[in-house]
Amino acid sequence: IHNEVNTNQWFSVGCGEGIPCDVNYWVNDYAKNYNSAYDYIKTEQPNAKVLASFTDQFDTPLDNPNGLHPILSIKTFLIGFSQIVGSREWQITYHPYSKQIFSSEISFYDLPYATLGNTGVVVGWLKQTFPNTPSVWNVQIAEVGIHSGGPNPGDGTGGSSEQGQADTLCKAFRNILATPGIESFSYHRMVDHPKEGGLSLGLRHYDYSIKPSWNIWDSSNKRDSLSCG
Repeated sequence: IHNEVNTNQWFSVGCGEGIPCDVNYWVNDYAKNYNSAYDYIKTEQPNAKVLASFTDQFDTPLDNPNGLHPILSIKTFLIGFSQIVGSREWQITYHPYSKQIFSSEISFYDLPYATLGNTGVVVGWLKQTFPNTPSVWNVQIAEVGIHSGGPNPGDGTGGSSEQGQADTLCKAFRNILATPGIESFSYHRMVDHPKEGGLSLGLRHYDYSIKPSWNIWDSSNKRDSLSCG
């Protein structure tokens, strides 16, 4: 239900760019949207999984409700959200991009971000914090990509290579498969997009020619030719 709702850039509640955000209003406004959608969806399909969508900003040091582009951490958002959804069997998806999106580096030590390098921190926290809501222990990764090009042309940070993208994708498969509770892993995107400012997340180039990461993805999704150990 909506996209990356802990960022005002994607779920605007009328603040940001000099206007401070009211955290309670922000969370309540989204929860009303979620509850309404949840109730209608469950009427039509009782087994549907109704997801709240988040970025990789996981821990509370990243809370910045008064910034130019306000952000709430997953932790802060869900503590308030959980009190409004009642007995609904709510669930989440989050998007574990690298800490520097123009980098392919991931690590077990990526906190306060939740990346492909430390997926276990999210499920572990959810189980510990919501022990009586087992639906939330099952998490979907519905969007994530790994950069394969050079550093950010704007600030020079990060950087990667096509082989670096492939190696990180291999690590990602291992980490996700080793994390009980991660139910799905959707990669974004299949093909590079020419209007993303040099960001090269695709498993294929603009002309659809393959990168090394395509072979990792392809073989990791076949029962008879698994790669990455």
